[in-house]
Amino acid sequence: MFISVLLALSAVAAQPPAEPSSPASRPAPSDATGATAETPVASSNAAGAELTYTPEQISELIKALGDPDWSTRQRASDDLFFAGPAAYPPLKEEFRRTRNYEVRRRIHYIVELIYFFHGQKQGNGFLGIQYNAANPLEGDRIRVIRVVPGSGAERAGLRAGDLVLSIDGTRISNGTDGFRRMIEERKPGTRIALVVLRDQRSLQLSAVLGPRRSPDDLYKMRERFVPWWRAEFDPDGLFREFDPPSVDRAWTLE
Repeated sequence: MFISVLLALSAVAAQPPAEPSSPASRPAPSDATGATAETPVASSNAAGAELTYTPEQISELIKALGDPDWSTRQRASDDLFFAGPAAYPPLKEEFRRTRNYEVRRRIHYIVELIYFFHGQKQGNGFLGIQYNAANPLEGDRIRVIRVVPGSGAERAGLRAGDLVLSIDGTRISNGTDGFRRMIEERKPGTRIALVVLRDQRSLQLSAVLGPRRSPDDLYKMRERFVPWWRAEFDPDGLFREFDPPSVDRAWTLE
């Protein structure tokens, strides 16, 4: 079970995205030029540093972690992950301030994802699909067999049965070997443009590659994360690894 969680983290395993929340509950990031009324936070994020969030926007996202609506809380969690390490200081402040256990649990989850992703940005890219060569009669293309949950492929909207035709305008060649090289020559955090064929329709999708790591690498990172978390975020031991019993009605006040 533990190794499955770590492997999911290596593929940028955020929880499945919820339906988009309202604009009021989800502040929009500034554009790539940083044009905004406030000073943008400088952060390198999973989208290849294409998104920046101002301190005010990060503050609003953190407030949304306690929203009564689940989809709003989930969307805020996803966006805070993309804010990257720049979100650490306000997340730390909120973790120590709040008495709500779920908010603390979400902050722990967000920080862990950021830590694992940014600690693994070296190495080859990882799209997150199981695939094989399509029928030769269909041309030189790749058929998606399975999509890894939480991966860049899932977030891009790839589905089992899709035929991948090209990456960044370059058509797939040399079958599965050529496709693998096209992915692995790109670094984690790189955004790629995919053209896929689905139900005889051509679609253009955009995916962010995650890091490719072995289970041993992930165990070592986990060993480093635990003492780092305790020293940086939780010296008083406010967070418990497992959810409290449902019969404990005072659990949100711990």
